[in-house]
Parts: sequence; C-alpha cells; structure tokens
Amino acid sequence: MRSTGFTIFILLLIAAASVILAGVLSLRLSVAGTLGDCFEGACGYTTVFVAWPGFTLIFFAAGSYLYLKSGPKR
Repeated sequence: MRSTGFTIFILLLIAAASVILAGVLSLRLSVAGTLGDCFEGACGYTTVFVAWPGFTLIFFAAGSYLYLKSGPKR
C-alpha cells in the first residue's frame, strides 16, 4: 500500500507542475499578446491544453486516494 501512496504523490507532483507550467505559459502568452504576437484569442487554447492533463491527474489521484482509503469491498 505504501508504494501506491507514493505513486499517487508523484502523480500529484506531475499535475501541479503542469498546472504551474500552464500558468507561466498563460502569463508569457498574455504578455506576448499585448505586444501583438498573439491573435484571435489563440493564447487561451494553449493554456487549456497544458492545464487539462494536470487537472485530470489531480482528480484521478484524489479519486484513487479516496478509493484506497475506503478499503477493499468484500
């Protein structure tokens, strides 16, 4: 069980890193947008594509933790 908890912890770290990366990309793209390098709102799509796997991992890890915490159903 201990290795499972460690795996969930690693998944949460990866998820947090991707969400932080999305925030940094969003900030950089919004700055680029003010300079005219970003057009037609394409910056938001990049942020969504980077952040979505992170949020998916967060929900997966949280669900796995709650499932394991509740114990096996027999």
